[in-house]
Amino acid sequence: MASSPSNRDEIIELAQLEVVGALESVDCARLERLFRAASPLVQREVLDLQSILVTQTALLPVIEPERSLRLRVLASVAQAVEASDSELAPIASIGRPAPFASSSSESREPDGQTSGSTSIQSPADSRWRRSSMMWRATCIAVIGALVASLIFQIARADQATRISELALQNAISKELSALVGAGIDKFLDQRCIVKGLVGATVRDNGSATVMLTPSFDAVLLLWIDVPAGSSLTLQSLDRQSGIARQAGDFSVVNPIGGTRIDLPSGVANANSDWQVTDSRGTVIFTTRP
Repeated sequence: MASSPSNRDEIIELAQLEVVGALESVDCARLERLFRAASPLVQREVLDLQSILVTQTALLPVIEPERSLRLRVLASVAQAVEASDSELAPIASIGRPAPFASSSSESREPDGQTSGSTSIQSPADSRWRRSSMMWRATCIAVIGALVASLIFQIARADQATRISELALQNAISKELSALVGAGIDKFLDQRCIVKGLVGATVRDNGSATVMLTPSFDAVLLLWIDVPAGSSLTLQSLDRQSGIARQAGDFSVVNPIGGTRIDLPSGVANANSDWQVTDSRGTVIFTTRP
């Protein structure tokens, strides 16, 4: 079924938001419905666009704050320092009195002596004031630099986390490629039908997962805690008729592993259940009820 231009534009917009994780659950469900109803050409266009966006996100440079943000941070720090100085002003008045606050006996000295004492103390007082202003400005600059550095580090850490996630996803894809071989992109499609298998009886340990491609021509079978050296058979099961069709045989080399099985035409469909049998035909794994 062909998609209308409006639906195509909406699918592309929602797909872009999905890459950056900005979709709500309702929008995710709508994107899934629109994607399933879209034509194969539109579906391929959306998948290619998401792949390009993921690559571009991994190569983005470290985001740095704007200059206006740094200026606002420095202004906030300056206001905080001034407020702190106002609160500590009473404490600063404790101790040796200022040179101009002379005792009553000094006030009775001749005018010449008093003015001489004041003229001697004023340069020291001026130097002290200049020194305090310099130290205050230095503290403001240092605190502002520390805050800006903290913002840079947080942005860099977020970017590093995102790159690590993308690298991990790439590593997983490479491991699956080595396990499955060519055509791994079929099993990375969101339209794949995934079903879990559990032990048929309490004596059967382990579990398995079957991923069926949208074209129903291949499955990816992954298993955990299955005895090595076992020769097993995967079968598709029609619950209504009870008919089991053989999908393919495989051997277990490691207790944890997987294999790809190409399916003959008509063996499986979207409603198929699955089961695994041993060499004697006994069912050991079946689709989780």
